Amino acid sequence: LLKINSQYQQPVYPEFEGFGKLDTRNINNSLYEKIDGFCELVSNNFYGSFDSFLNPKYRFNFVFFREDFVSNYAVNFGKDFPTTKEMVDEYNKAKIKKEEIENSIKQIKTLQEQYDEQQKELLEKEDNEEEVPREEETLIEEKTILENKEKLPELEEQLKEAEKEFNKNQLPQVFNKWIFGEPFIGEEITQIPVRFYCKQGSVDVTLYLNSETNLIYQITINRWEKV
Repeated sequence: LLKINSQYQQPVYPEFEGFGKLDTRNINNSLYEKIDGFCELVSNNFYGSFDSFLNPKYRFNFVFFREDFVSNYAVNFGKDFPTTKEMVDEYNKAKIKKEEIENSIKQIKTLQEQYDEQQKELLEKEDNEEEVPREEETLIEEKTILENKEKLPELEEQLKEAEKEFNKNQLPQVFNKWIFGEPFIGEEITQIPVRFYCKQGSVDVTLYLNSETNLIYQITINRWEKV
């Protein structure tokens, strides 16, 4: 019998036909976070803003990829693409409205905290018989606080309605998971195969990135497979 030295054992990675090995050891944390974030956005908000992932000079390539992807989805999977531009517009509108109300409530509560702190400091100075500043520009007026208190219940009701609208307009998920294949990493170019999965099947694409910036400049669709 031969004794195998564990120091010389090489790890064995699974390999998918037409996709390649799942050996992702050469994908560092920074690169992994970048492409994983991109895939998450593709899966959950296909018409969202991808600017932080794309090379500014080649954004038009992503526009072509998105149009090609949507048009071929129905052809290959026999179903319409789950997300439309109109759905995204409604989602973004509901999201913005909810965030605006949240910010208004936050500002009122922050101002209340500042006012309470201000009153505390003034009382301490009075107790210590110190001179109390009365400059209007440096003090939060009680009138403002009272007006805000009157607004708060209405804003909180508006927020409940905005949250309902936001939840109603949640975008359907295009893909439920994705995997990365063995990358090619050169001095200037990085190529990473990605397989996206959904109920209808899977799609293989290749991401082409600048090796220095980790920004995507091209995406190719390699294979559709319907289940």
